[in-house]
Amino acid sequence: MRTAPKPTSRLQRILQNNYILLVLSAAIAFLVWIILVLNVGGADEENTIRKVPVEINFSGTVAERLQLQAFWLKEAVQPEDITVDVTVKGRRYDISDAVLKPEDFTATLVSRDVSTAGDYQLEISVASKNPLDRDKYEILDISPKTVSVYFDYVKEKTFPLTVRREGQYSVPEGFVTEAPILSQTSVTISGPAKEMNAIAGVLARFQTEGEYKETTLVKDVEIVPVNAFDDNEFRYLTIEGGEAHVNATIPVLKRATVQPIVQWANVPTAYSKGPPSVTITPSVLDVAMPEGMLDDTNRLIIGTVDFAKLDPAHNTFTFKPGQDLLADVRFLADTKEVKASVNLEGYSTKTVTLSASACTASADGYRVTSSVRRVTVVGPPAALDTVTSDSVKGIADVSAVAEDAESASVPVAIQLPRPDCWVYGSYETKVVKE
Repeated sequence: MRTAPKPTSRLQRILQNNYILLVLSAAIAFLVWIILVLNVGGADEENTIRKVPVEINFSGTVAERLQLQAFWLKEAVQPEDITVDVTVKGRRYDISDAVLKPEDFTATLVSRDVSTAGDYQLEISVASKNPLDRDKYEILDISPKTVSVYFDYVKEKTFPLTVRREGQYSVPEGFVTEAPILSQTSVTISGPAKEMNAIAGVLARFQTEGEYKETTLVKDVEIVPVNAFDDNEFRYLTIEGGEAHVNATIPVLKRATVQPIVQWANVPTAYSKGPPSVTITPSVLDVAMPEGMLDDTNRLIIGTVDFAKLDPAHNTFTFKPGQDLLADVRFLADTKEVKASVNLEGYSTKTVTLSASACTASADGYRVTSSVRRVTVVGPPAALDTVTSDSVKGIADVSAVAEDAESASVPVAIQLPRPDCWVYGSYETKVVKE
């Protein structure tokens, strides 16, 4: 019996292996199919690349040279967010989503026709970033094709705010309310000159309703520029801080009848328990104030009497609502102010000099170089007889002197030998760094 000859080479052995030939044939067939699909079926393919960013740049244009600025509708897409969809035609392997990306295109606005203020529909121009890609596919369409832009000269102005409260509200019996108080009294607006010139005023508008039992804060009041010519809203204005950044306070105050009193400052030791008598006019006040400020005594501190501002010639102090301790208090019954007169009958004044040698610095490293002349001292005449230039001393406050300063003028606290006398006014001396 004859046996078959063995293959003489590796290639002959592969060619005689039916399984290998089957796999090889399938691979060749698949490769041929891919080539046919890419070169024949893909020739008419279209694809849309979405959200290609549009570059906004008017540098070097006529609009820039004329100082015209572009304005965009407030409710429209802002310039940094403008995109277009680009439809291309080409072979599948050149235009598929896996190959073409938004960043492969350059989209720009064409502004060559802008030469005066007004509305424009600017065309969008799209091209491939890589010049070599322009032969691989054709740009069939872009969407949108144009963008609405308004060009004008920029203008900025600060306007006072006018409160516009819409709706009704009430307060409980025994309480009163006042006009709303805005967190700021003006607002700065910028925009195209045409719209800016049409602003007749700016409203701070908000709604109220129901009963207000306490002072209420209304947040994010609407800022509304008013058109002087028609009821149309402005399209391009920009409000500094935003259109709802102002707050309004609706005061709700308790009515009360109180006895006005004063508090004291820089009180000499001898008067710490019994300062001079004070006559306050009027002696009874009808006021409106936050309920929390009232106490069981129905007394109201109307202000401060400072001994450093008190002498026989300056012994009456005037206090008005809305100032200092009365910032949240309103006077009723046509009262405009309250006067407090300190009784200094029998008191006198005397002038002394504080010598430099009698004055020391509040910290080491400084030396007092000048005397303080004409220091006014107030007190009973018998007490003033014991106050002399040799008996007064002073401490120069150097806490606020800059570290690199070689000399400075600083406030000086003057010390008297008598506890029933005080210094009228404020004084300074000079110090040098040692």
